[in-house]
Amino acid sequence: MVYAEGILLPLSAGCILALQKRRWVLAGALAAVATATEPEAVVLVVVCAVSAALELYRRGFADRSARRSLIAPVLSVVGVGAFASFLWFWTGSPLASFIAQRDGWSEKTDVFALLNLADQTADQISFRHFNHPTINLNLVVGLVGAVVLIVLLVLVVRNRREMSVEAIVWTLGISWLAMTSEYTPPNPRLLITAFPAVIVLARYVHGKWWTALLCANGVMLAGLSALTFVGTTLRP
Repeated sequence: MVYAEGILLPLSAGCILALQKRRWVLAGALAAVATATEPEAVVLVVVCAVSAALELYRRGFADRSARRSLIAPVLSVVGVGAFASFLWFWTGSPLASFIAQRDGWSEKTDVFALLNLADQTADQISFRHFNHPTINLNLVVGLVGAVVLIVLLVLVVRNRREMSVEAIVWTLGISWLAMTSEYTPPNPRLLITAFPAVIVLARYVHGKWWTALLCANGVMLAGLSALTFVGTTLRP
């Protein structure tokens, strides 16, 4: 995809691993680059802050090595700060990206976003109109993605003792953004971004079921890619 997930995913995974190993400078640097790539990467700022807070709680603020954990959240905001500065210089407003999303795509955060999505989908399949029978598949994919994400979050809760706090915070943060986005619901892009939840699924799939899952995933990937990049039926 010509989207920033190709950069965001390895950076966020690297940041989480670095936090788990208490490599604070590396984690902060990776988060800094990540926050300059996509808006949802700001979740890494929260991840770094939570990880640092836990380190300080465990070892105490008086511990000098524990205080080094604060490097990660401080560095993590450098990327988004640099991007905001560029926007300010280039457009006259550090919030230019936010304004474009709000005014151009009517994007906003709404706790009732999924309910609105379901209402729009129901209206699409209503028998009240036969002259425009086409259903907007973006709505359908968003609803299916929401169901899948909820199931994956249940698996995360069940396996929370085997996951790091950093991975869980990242997953919950991305899930919150996906579930409350008025324009971009939990489609495959956002499901992939919440990768710890997707990885947990592998714990429950073995043997023939794993092969079947791979085949189904391949078929759906090809189909969704065709609908997305060949036509205008789906947005990435």
